[in-house]
Amino acid sequence: MTRMKAAAYTIAILPGLSMIFDLMSGQLGMIPLQSLVYWSGLWATALLILTFAISPLSQTLHWPHLIDGRRILGVSGLIYSLVHLICYALLRKWDLAGIWGEILRRPTLLIASLSLLGLMFLGLTSHDLMMKKLGSANWHRLHRLNGMLTALALLHFLMSPGSFSAQFLLSGSLFWILGWRILNKWNWHLQLTPLLILASLAGLFTGAFEIIWQKFHKNIPVEEVWSDLFDFTEGPSSIWIIWAIGLLLALLTFILNSKLKPMENHTHGA
Repeated sequence: MTRMKAAAYTIAILPGLSMIFDLMSGQLGMIPLQSLVYWSGLWATALLILTFAISPLSQTLHWPHLIDGRRILGVSGLIYSLVHLICYALLRKWDLAGIWGEILRRPTLLIASLSLLGLMFLGLTSHDLMMKKLGSANWHRLHRLNGMLTALALLHFLMSPGSFSAQFLLSGSLFWILGWRILNKWNWHLQLTPLLILASLAGLFTGAFEIIWQKFHKNIPVEEVWSDLFDFTEGPSSIWIIWAIGLLLALLTFILNSKLKPMENHTHGA
């Protein structure tokens, strides 16, 4: 096992251990299952987005071995999604007829079901044997659906009751990943200026999206959300975190490229 795979397993296991610890120590509130539904859904979505981010991060940071952990993280996202479903069914006391009726009545549950079914199908085809059977081109074409299924999982999380900063952190992260993929098509993904612009756009998107979503979906006044974005008493809000991460990645890319170019020139000269 490579060190990157070991790191991926660690990242995948830690949220589960945290939930078990909180459950055993009574830190999940009056209705533990309700908290488990939330946390399992949050970690499922976060792991799916992290999986989607592996390719941009591996190229931006010049760290190709990051790819070694991508499949582990993707399958872990699926596992947490299944835990999320099981906890939800337990909360509803396994009333399958009632759950089915609720899925048909509530768009957020229909979206979650489509995402989960798609992820299960990708999970079943994720091993090397299926890659050989389908052929590399068809397998990669099929697994491009991962981005759409991840977006559906995030939409389900956004539509859940309550308002959480993680919803907008993950939304801003997905915006950055999609923006990076556009830069990659134009071969701008390793250039400082486009990455700085992407960082600023991701931050602006995160703040604007939070204001709009909270207003029209949660009915929270714009003034209240605006004030929260600039309130640092409980730490920086999502807009600043996404902007800072984007700036950091842009600067790291610039520094790493600056170091690698002289080495490449020296190699070609030799």
